[in-house]
Amino acid sequence: MIKIILGIFLSVTIYSKGDDLTATNILQKSKEAYESLKYYQSSGVVSAHVNGSTIPTEFVVKLIPPYSYQIMWRLKVPGVSQFKQTGAVWNSDGDAYLYMSMINSYSKLETDYMALSAATGISNGAAFTIPALALDTFSSQPSPFSQLINPKLVKKESVFGEECYLVSGSTQSSKEVSYWFSVESFLLRKIRRSYEKNHTAKKIPKDVSNEEIKSMLKELGQEISEEKIKAMKELLKKSTILIDIKGFSEETHNKISLAPLTKEDLSYKVPRGAILKKSLFENMFQKLPKHNHPHTYPKK
Repeated sequence: MIKIILGIFLSVTIYSKGDDLTATNILQKSKEAYESLKYYQSSGVVSAHVNGSTIPTEFVVKLIPPYSYQIMWRLKVPGVSQFKQTGAVWNSDGDAYLYMSMINSYSKLETDYMALSAATGISNGAAFTIPALALDTFSSQPSPFSQLINPKLVKKESVFGEECYLVSGSTQSSKEVSYWFSVESFLLRKIRRSYEKNHTAKKIPKDVSNEEIKSMLKELGQEISEEKIKAMKELLKKSTILIDIKGFSEETHNKISLAPLTKEDLSYKVPRGAILKKSLFENMFQKLPKHNHPHTYPKK
């Protein structure tokens, strides 16, 4: 009887200790978990929910921290069978590359930061979420978790059969961001970001200076010219239409593995006929070709 009572006491004590975690504790433990990774692989989907429509982007992330990675993605627009946009960003041997199927081309970028940043938008964020936590590339940047304003531990909830902590808060750019952390490993299983702006967010300036435009063009590997500065300004003006959209994105990591990976596992074979360019953005204002050459995507 004494052993039974002692057992119950210990189990309640251990459970209570876990329940004493705050949102800040969980965020810190997750940050430490990612920083200690030797290998990481996950597959999942980023779904953009806008105006009643859902646009999914499937992805596979492979990392050998602190510097090596391969992220592949495939975007399909429902109801438009002809449209498939695939891509990959990788660094398996010290050089960073980015491939885009819409122009069936790839290029070598100067830094991992430039490569992953360029891939973030076209991968619907898949090239940023986990790399930003596990790779040294973003070590000089604030942790994504540090951007949460007044984070709160909402509850525990099952995601893909695994018990998770749900931590939610707002950021300067989003009304609400929610993270689902594995109770066991503190790794992310799901992330949801509202497209609605935080009412306390700073307004985006209407005008961008020529110097700022030149800096953007330089990061994209572009030569500086008056024509390209003008075109970039027009592009930025059009992009402001997307700022006030309603909806949210949801990123799920369906399968996670911490099994060893090799540099060969991160090597990416570009599709047949792919062209190596100095910059993938050198013709960004020209009409795109009518065909795509999607890469061979891993089967689920």
